Amino acid sequence: MNKEKITLSMLKNGHSACQYARDFQTEMAKHGKEEGLKSKKNDRYDMAIIIKDVITQVMSGEADCEDITDMIESAASAYDETTKTAHEKAHKMYVQLSRYLNYEKREPHFGKRMPFENEYTYLEFKPDVYFLNGDRIELVIIKNGKPPAKNTLDPLPEYDEVKGTDINGDIVVKKPHEVTIKEYTKKMAVADLYYLLQYGKTLVPENESRIIQASMVYMGAPKEKADSPNLTFDPETQVLSVEITYSNNKSAKNLKDHFERDYEKLINECYEVGFDTCSDDDCKGCTRCALCEYKPMPEIYEKKEIKKRKKIVPSDAQAKVINATKGYFRVNAGAGAGKTECVSERFLNLVVNNGYNPAEILCITFTDAGAREMRERIAGKLMAEGILVSADDIPVMTFNTFAYRIVKQNYADVGFAKEPIVIDEVRQSRIITNMLEDVEISGLNYREFSMSSKYVVGALGCASKVFNIIKTEQINPDDPDAENVIREKARESGLYRFMTDQSISELLNLYVEYADQLKEDGLITFADQEPMALEIIRMHEGFLDEYGYKHIIVDEFQDSSNLQMELIRELIAAKPFESLMVVGDDSQSIYGFRGTTPENMINFAEKIEKPVTDLFLVDNYRSVPEVIELANMVNGLNEDKIEKDLIAFRGSDGTRPFIRGFYNTKDEYTWIAEEIKKKLKNGYEPEDIAFIAFTKNELVKMSQVLSEYGIPWVMMNPMNLMENSRVHAALSLCMAFYQPEATQLYFDYLVSKYDGELPDMDDLLYEIERMKQTFQNMENYTHAYQRARLHAYLNQIGGTDEVYQYFLGLLNQCEDLPTELAYASDFMLFGDKCAKKMEQSYKGVVLTTAHSSKGLEWKVVFNSISQYDSEKLHGSRSKKMKERVEEARRLLFVSITRARDELYLSGQYVAYGPKNNQTYNQFLRELYDLTGQTYNPIDPMDEVKKKERAERAKARRVELKKERELGSKDINDIWNHAKPCSKKAGGNKARSREMTADEKKQYNRMTAGSYQQTMFS
Repeated sequence: MNKEKITLSMLKNGHSACQYARDFQTEMAKHGKEEGLKSKKNDRYDMAIIIKDVITQVMSGEADCEDITDMIESAASAYDETTKTAHEKAHKMYVQLSRYLNYEKREPHFGKRMPFENEYTYLEFKPDVYFLNGDRIELVIIKNGKPPAKNTLDPLPEYDEVKGTDINGDIVVKKPHEVTIKEYTKKMAVADLYYLLQYGKTLVPENESRIIQASMVYMGAPKEKADSPNLTFDPETQVLSVEITYSNNKSAKNLKDHFERDYEKLINECYEVGFDTCSDDDCKGCTRCALCEYKPMPEIYEKKEIKKRKKIVPSDAQAKVINATKGYFRVNAGAGAGKTECVSERFLNLVVNNGYNPAEILCITFTDAGAREMRERIAGKLMAEGILVSADDIPVMTFNTFAYRIVKQNYADVGFAKEPIVIDEVRQSRIITNMLEDVEISGLNYREFSMSSKYVVGALGCASKVFNIIKTEQINPDDPDAENVIREKARESGLYRFMTDQSISELLNLYVEYADQLKEDGLITFADQEPMALEIIRMHEGFLDEYGYKHIIVDEFQDSSNLQMELIRELIAAKPFESLMVVGDDSQSIYGFRGTTPENMINFAEKIEKPVTDLFLVDNYRSVPEVIELANMVNGLNEDKIEKDLIAFRGSDGTRPFIRGFYNTKDEYTWIAEEIKKKLKNGYEPEDIAFIAFTKNELVKMSQVLSEYGIPWVMMNPMNLMENSRVHAALSLCMAFYQPEATQLYFDYLVSKYDGELPDMDDLLYEIERMKQTFQNMENYTHAYQRARLHAYLNQIGGTDEVYQYFLGLLNQCEDLPTELAYASDFMLFGDKCAKKMEQSYKGVVLTTAHSSKGLEWKVVFNSISQYDSEKLHGSRSKKMKERVEEARRLLFVSITRARDELYLSGQYVAYGPKNNQTYNQFLRELYDLTGQTYNPIDPMDEVKKKERAERAKARRVELKKERELGSKDINDIWNHAKPCSKKAGGNKARSREMTADEKKQYNRMTAGSYQQTMFS
């Protein structure tokens, strides 16, 4: 058998999933190209190299701790957003390295790489450093970051107990344990320890014994924070070790410790059976990720057939909306009540029966897709009446579009020298980053500069969010109270804990420079549009008169913000104005995190200070009565609302909503997949079914389960551009201008070009070489030619992939090649949150979040409410907490009313919390109570599991006691032979002495938790 030469990283990343890429690596080596896929530079690799290099130089005496700052900064600065970011990362690494180097005073040894073989493979390996101390050899690998859990070292079980049945009843069968993916990836996180032990054996002299200790030394402490004052190295928490007693003689050298047996089993299973999956951590930065994680183009989903809408005969309630002319109207339109049809019919009625020009009717919606659908629907209705109007000429738009048109037409009024263009988040982040490079803001986190999460918001995130607060709240930086307003808004959003009062003051000053910079460059953000439009309107008396809008219709009004309410006030103050109709449902106000509030809908008359006529659309034409009944009960639990109930128009031909609680996610998702499979067998089409959840992460998990069942699915939520394989390929190709020798960049591109099905190895290598030569010679051509070649490559991939085409549009906005390549680099830094919603319809079970499901419907809905409840909805009885709970309940109302025929509600009983202090999902409990079902959140398996854990713990304690007794005997034997012997008075015979208290303390620390294998076992 030909053994495959591998690296430890290849071994850690599994076997089967990466086989093609491994074959590619081997072929590259055969052709004398040893760099393979490893020629792509990255900061993680550079930092790992510099850490090992620094430790080697200091330990060998070539450098002092004080001399290493420049070495570390040179590695950190190449990839970081600002100089301060690089400096702080370098300082953190300097502190961590220094405290270890100051701790470690033993004489170091540096070995050479040595080959290690098993049945299938061989690899070359060496420790970073090793130490000799009497009969103990400690071999060390240095790791950046923090150590994994110590239970990673626990042995794998030899057997699994499988319950079965025979004619006499239950039986228990023992079968050899099969390693799971989870176990494999967890163990391989410390695979270095196995090879350290094997290396250590080569250092033991023939016919002698040594204690071999393999250690992984981590620079970060487990509980160390960014600003941790802990500057001392703690071997108890920062060193992960395993040790064996090894005798280099014929009778004992082949004995194996459990740790070694585990790893040999892992390696053999990996190469004999193979694993089809790697862990997420393994895949990050893996050279084979583009192939293993390739996501095919969405063309695999067939286009959904669009059914023609039937002409409806309006009900009395709908007729009142359609025939309304002059005045102020609040249309309380429930879910499924046909409000979109009523709005378009009213538009038609105003034009056909009342003689108004379509240009005199402004209809405002909240999404571009909604506006496009409304325009097309109205154009079709007008055409049916013989009125030919282009859909593009019908004034239906979002608030942002309306505001942007005003700004573009009057840009000089707000300080622009030319018509401004809207910039995306990536370009905005680059501008703010450059400013934070020039002006250091105190109190902000520069080390995690771009991070923005629940627990950490870096300097970039803080600055961006504060600037948005200033825009949306229309804060004048010169206002003496400006800082207080920002502080209060930052507190409400949870942002304040990541900054200081000094930060707010300095950011307020920086905002003035930021706003000037945007105007100088002719740029505008989405957050700028509405406040700038309002500013222009108020500059000129009667400004909106010339627009001639007589009728204003605002859809989804429950999601309006205070700023948008200001724009509405300006519209109704114009001279041509005759009517305002706001349409919405306070029960569907679910965007509080965007600054919207149902208060505008609930207190509409008070907001505009005008007499308002209330119209109600509460007949639901979508759902069966059983679904409507539950929706009304859920909505009835809220206190802050307009009193109304939906009335089911359809007959009672449906089934009652099915509600079920679960004790774990796996069981819930398996049950849902099984039920969907039954529906498909019973004649439903995949696109008739939707799975709704609170977070996108839940959708991803569900998609994996559906794929395992062979059920087609389509993600309706906005798709992250960085997760799109074609976008990844395009970015790799852009990076080839900077690293033309990097084989991996062309490999990544070709994975997408061939849609994940790469050609024969010889053809692939040939194509890579051609591309490499092209990019290595690019500098010989003009920028225009280079850009044309780049786009020729980019246009070969993507097809009709909407997300990729959107990304190409962002690149095409750049004025020349250098700008385009700079944008690509910035996109890799700042584009992790850029997303695009797929606007076409595709066949497949629809996966969507509850927020994105609004306005849509399916025959069958599976609604997982596990994440609707969270810790932020508990803990106080404040008004803010009540508002959050009621908004979550409104979200549940929205997701319930998406179902036409059948509704399945499921969720985890436990919302959050550890085993001994769990908080149960309040919304799941409410559903059980509302439907009169028995609520039992106690897992019946808890007692069984508790008993099994106790039995395992008892057996383990007995086993550990035996191992320690045996291990203590062996170590004492070695210790006694290694220590100097004392002489008894009157004789020369040597004997062992008892250890001193300090020696015992040191001995106990070194051997705590270790497992020994002796030469006598």
